[in-house]
Amino acid sequence: MKFNFEKFKKLLDCDDAFLSKLIEIYKKDITMGLEKISDFASQADWEKVAPVAHKLLSSTTLLGRDELSQLLKEIEKNIKLKANAEQLLGLILQLEKKIKEDLEEL
Repeated sequence: MKFNFEKFKKLLDCDDAFLSKLIEIYKKDITMGLEKISDFASQADWEKVAPVAHKLLSSTTLLGRDELSQLLKEIEKNIKLKANAEQLLGLILQLEKKIKEDLEEL
């Protein structure tokens, strides 16, 4: 999914410099969040994964990154439902792949 920068600039009523700053913050936050999720998941510490996923969900939703948002919702939901570790790790692998694709696009 391509970023629609013009639409986003209109929505926020901002210039290129401000949008560029927002994107840099997004890239930093999403990278750090993914690292935390991966670390916590490798320890099967799902209770720590959930709040990080929720925080990233806010950013991805704001920027219209629907696929990432959906994966993050699924991760949160599966943690609440006490899904098995294999299922959660599969979702996190999908998340890692999508985030890498997303960052390459930026």
